[in-house]
Amino acid sequence: MSIKIKRGVQPDQLLLMAALANTAEIWSLDVTVTSGVEGKHRQGSRHYTHQAIDVRSKALFDSVDEKLQFLKRVIERLGPAEQVETPSGPGWQTKDGRWLGILESIGLPLEHFHLERN
Repeated sequence: MSIKIKRGVQPDQLLLMAALANTAEIWSLDVTVTSGVEGKHRQGSRHYTHQAIDVRSKALFDSVDEKLQFLKRVIERLGPAEQVETPSGPGWQTKDGRWLGILESIGLPLEHFHLERN
């Protein structure tokens, strides 16, 4: 297992990366964190406050269902999870609303997991 981290990922994002790393290890996956604070994000994005990361999802699994199951396991490492539908895509959040994971841009070249602390 390996995790590649691009410049711009900050300490407040480490809990998200720990949940990601632990889940990826269990699933025997190599994952790539593609964005911390750098890059273009919507206005008000948690990326700009060091509370979000993006993770490449496109080639990890063949189906959206598998991607969402992996995302659920990541969020469950942060607390009990419930499924959510957001304008950006489907995902999971902890029941206390503190952590959120979304599968964004499904089927498009920039498809990715967006993980954030709310």
